[in-house]
Amino acid sequence: MYALYKITFYDNHKQCYKNIIQINTKPAGPLVKYVKKIHLPKLSPFKTNDLCCYEDKCVYAIVNTNNELMCIDELPKLFEFLVLNNYKIDTAITQMMNKSDVKLTKPLICFITYQN
Repeated sequence: MYALYKITFYDNHKQCYKNIIQINTKPAGPLVKYVKKIHLPKLSPFKTNDLCCYEDKCVYAIVNTNNELMCIDELPKLFEFLVLNNYKIDTAITQMMNKSDVKLTKPLICFITYQN
């Protein structure tokens, strides 16, 4: 099972903030071709990416077909890809976590599984 999150990323090259899609680990199946390990730069001199519980400030991010970090606005394309490639969006667990008193540090998009 994989978790997809929305995280804020500062693009040093374009000098702008983006809301991108993070996956908790490298996935099985065809999605792996669109996952890239990236370093999270500080969001500003005053704010970090709330990853203080991790020594490694690197995360797995989803990239689009142009090999650019996939923005949250591209979720429909990602969901289409997932459905067409044997991934299942687990709405029951996603709803359970969203309604739970236990809150994750990053905004959860959904949980997915790969069905070989």
